[in-house]
Amino acid sequence: MATEVLNVLNYVVVACSDLATTRRFYTDRLRLAVPYERADWIEFKLENVTLALRPRSEPFFLPSRSDTARTAAQLAFGVPFVEVDRWFEKLSGSGVSVLDPPRNQSWGHRTFYFAEPEGNVGEI
Repeated sequence: MATEVLNVLNYVVVACSDLATTRRFYTDRLRLAVPYERADWIEFKLENVTLALRPRSEPFFLPSRSDTARTAAQLAFGVPFVEVDRWFEKLSGSGVSVLDPPRNQSWGHRTFYFAEPEGNVGEI
């Protein structure tokens, strides 16, 4: 059965000018634990969503050449793998600006990226 509405937000990615300072804010002030980290990515696992931090200087996805200073967040909505293309057709057919068409990613997801009205990146 196809998903008619997006009701799962898997993760939110926040672009940071100073990754170390922002990490300290979330760990020291908000007391969030860091279950996964690498030089350019920090994850905090909340009950139903992952909050990730990444450098603002890098584009949100490789094909992107968008304004890295303007994009503040990436919102990743979860749908079953087999429904990604249907969501692509639905959104692109309704005038949503697609930044990158559906593709299989090296980390095992099938995704596409789109722009939301405030210039942030959406991912399905």
